[in-house]
Amino acid sequence: MAEVTLEQVNKHYGDLQVIFDVSLSVKDGEFVVFVGPSGCGKSTLLRAIAGLEDITSGSILIGGDAVNDVPPADRGVAMVFQSYALYPHMTVRSNMEFGLKVNKIETGERKRRIHEAARILQLEDYLNRKPGQLSGGQRQRVAIGRAIVKQPRVFLFDEPLSNLDAALRVQMRVELENLHSTLGSTMIYVTHDQVEAMTLADRIVVLNEGCTEQIGAPLALYHRPETRFVAGFIGSPKMNFLPVRLTGVAGNVMTLTYGIDSTITSDTFVAPETGNGELTLGIRPEHLTVCDLESGKLGATVRVIEALGSDTYIYADLPTEEQIVIRAQSDTGVQRGETIGLRIDKGSEHLFEANGRALGRSK
Repeated sequence: MAEVTLEQVNKHYGDLQVIFDVSLSVKDGEFVVFVGPSGCGKSTLLRAIAGLEDITSGSILIGGDAVNDVPPADRGVAMVFQSYALYPHMTVRSNMEFGLKVNKIETGERKRRIHEAARILQLEDYLNRKPGQLSGGQRQRVAIGRAIVKQPRVFLFDEPLSNLDAALRVQMRVELENLHSTLGSTMIYVTHDQVEAMTLADRIVVLNEGCTEQIGAPLALYHRPETRFVAGFIGSPKMNFLPVRLTGVAGNVMTLTYGIDSTITSDTFVAPETGNGELTLGIRPEHLTVCDLESGKLGATVRVIEALGSDTYIYADLPTEEQIVIRAQSDTGVQRGETIGLRIDKGSEHLFEANGRALGRSK
C-alpha cells in the first residue's frame, strides 16, 4: 500500500506559519496535483512528505505508517526536481545507477532496472551520453528514470516541467500520463500551472496561503468551485467576475442588478439569508454569447480580439469599466471598437458572497 495521509499538518519558520492544519489523503495509485500561486505552500508540503522539511505539528503517513521521524532515504519516496539535479560528469546510465550503488543493489538487478526504465522512457539510445548532450525534455526523462529505478512507493514531482518550452511541456505531460498508466504508482505533483493540473490529475488540491481551498476532481472544481479563489484560479482564460446587487427574490428566482440598469435573473441558487445584498457574479468566458445589443443582458465595447484558429478570445470593456473576456467561435465577425451585446448561458453562472464562498445551488 502506498496511500499518503496528512493529518492536521502545520509548518512554522520561526514565528512565520506557512502551512495551516492541512489534512488530506492520497489513495494508492492515485495521481494528485497540488496547485496554487507562488508562496501558497505547495512545495513546502511536498518536501515535508519527502522528509526534506520537518513539520511543526501533525502527522504524515505513508502506507499507513507514520514517517514524521523517518529519514528521507527510508520513506520509500523518490523526488523529481524542477532543476533535474543530474550529475553533469556522469552518463545517463551512471546518473540512474548512482543511487542503486549507494544502496548496494546487486549489479544484475541494477542493469535490469536501468534498462526497464530506459525502455519506458525511450532512453535506450542515450544511456552513454552525458546530460550536456541532451535536450531539456531528455534530461527531464533521465531525472524521472533515476526515480523509477528506485522502485519507490510514492513519486513526488516538484514543478518538473517549468524549465521546458511550451511544446515540450505538452509532450512531457502526455509522457507523464502514460508513465502513470504504465506504473500504476502513487504520484504527487506540484505546479502553479492550472493547465497541467487539469490535464494530469485524478484529483486536485487547491492551496491558498498555506490552506486547502478545495479538493476534488478537475472538472468538479471547474464546474462547482466552492470559493471565488478556486473559480478564478481554475480555468483559462480566467472566470469573469462582476459586482452585482441582489434586488429581489420571488420564490426560487433571484433578481440581480449590475451597474445602473442591467438586470439578470437566476433560479440556480439559494438566496443568502444574511448580508447586504452585495454579491459577485462569476461567468466563464465560454458561457458568454455575442448577440445584438438589444438582445443582450450586458453591453460591452470590444477592445482586443485574439484569433487563435479554433477559438477567438474577445476582450471587452463594460460601461462600468470592468473588463470581460468572451471565448467565441473562430469567425465572429466582431470588430475592434464595436459595441456588442452579451447573453449568459442559462444555469452556467456562479455567485459568491462577500466572504468569497459560493452560494448553494437550488438544483
